[in-house]
Amino acid sequence: MKNMKESISRDEDFARRMRTIMGNRNLTLSDIAEATGKAVSTVSTWKRGRKPRAKAAIALARVLNVDLDYLMHGKVDVRSPVFSNENTSFNFHRARKATPNEVELEISVFMERLIKKESQKRGGLEKLFEKLKQLFCEV
Repeated sequence: MKNMKESISRDEDFARRMRTIMGNRNLTLSDIAEATGKAVSTVSTWKRGRKPRAKAAIALARVLNVDLDYLMHGKVDVRSPVFSNENTSFNFHRARKATPNEVELEISVFMERLIKKESQKRGGLEKLFEKLKQLFCEV
């Protein structure tokens, strides 16, 4: 009979993809645990290569904003982007169904992409910050 450690399969490619995406998005184990509703220790096992079950995998891909097939298997479909928020549009439909923590994460990722995009334009950041200041000062 196999012991427990031998029966747990590890997928180093999955672990590497997860660690890379977490690093690129500056996400901690706690951030992911809070957004997925799982324990930090559970997320840690994922980060070390133990694949989550289907429902948790869907939640993880959503939190990481990546395609599920890419996250779990490294498969890339050229017809759909690997990263689901490559553009700077905010997904309000998804936000209505999300928890407050998921909405906060989605807004954070959206703002990072928007700032990056605008910083490439001449005077883009100044215009963006002026618009944001007007929006938030009116509230």
